[in-house]
Amino acid sequence: MTALKRAFAGLISLAFTLTGPANAERVANTPSGVPEGIFTAATAESIRSEILNFCMDRGFPTTSDMTSVTCELPMSALGSAVLGALIAPKYSSPLRSNIQFTVNQSGQDVRVQARGWLETQTAFGQVQRTPSTDDDFFNGAVAILQSLGAEYPLGTSFPYKPYLGLDEYEYVKLEGDTPTVLVKALKKGSPLDVAGVQVGDFIETINGTTLKNEKTFNSALGKLNIGEVYDIKFWRKIVLKYGVDGFIGDQSKYYDTHTVRFKAQARKPIFKLGETIHYETP
Repeated sequence: MTALKRAFAGLISLAFTLTGPANAERVANTPSGVPEGIFTAATAESIRSEILNFCMDRGFPTTSDMTSVTCELPMSALGSAVLGALIAPKYSSPLRSNIQFTVNQSGQDVRVQARGWLETQTAFGQVQRTPSTDDDFFNGAVAILQSLGAEYPLGTSFPYKPYLGLDEYEYVKLEGDTPTVLVKALKKGSPLDVAGVQVGDFIETINGTTLKNEKTFNSALGKLNIGEVYDIKFWRKIVLKYGVDGFIGDQSKYYDTHTVRFKAQARKPIFKLGETIHYETP
């Protein structure tokens, strides 16, 4: 990484109060390649208001229109001067760091994408912008969206996030409409296998996140950090004998609930010579 990119990444991460460590690997690969999130069962107007309040509550200069919200992020005088010396022309105005959220209604959900840039104005009034495209900016923008309740869009992958060892699974609801993930195939020696999860179990939550669908599953994975330990809650069928009147009682009596802990491990790359690298399944 060049000195310019290192300085840029460090200052961008400082601008975002919700981002992780500077120079961190990208937390996810969205289908679009840009920071984005999905707000389920929401309206574009309500989400624009949420983002607007997020920026205003922190004192960020903010503008908005019918489709977007733009916030100016704080940069220290020293940081602005250092980065300005690297990328801005002489006699330019101090650098400003901006992030813009584009908000779009998509059926019953709302899709939000973020883009950022550093901006300066020359002595002749020309505005120059340098796009923010590094991983630190991506992680910071995603963190902001998720702090407001966004989920990862369908098709998001997590090559650098932990895997669970689920080779095959299915979303099902137990009686009583409890959303779960049915374990249909589990990799031997994987984190869930070591924790005691078995084929046929119904996983309800990971680290407190209920697994309602692919979106919430992706969201749960995105919050896990490699090497840390998390809780997982699952249901397991129990074998009952028939009585004279058959089974008696509600559905909950046919299942035991279990909560165990597992250590998040990194996914391993799988590839053959000449092929594109891909990663283990969740």
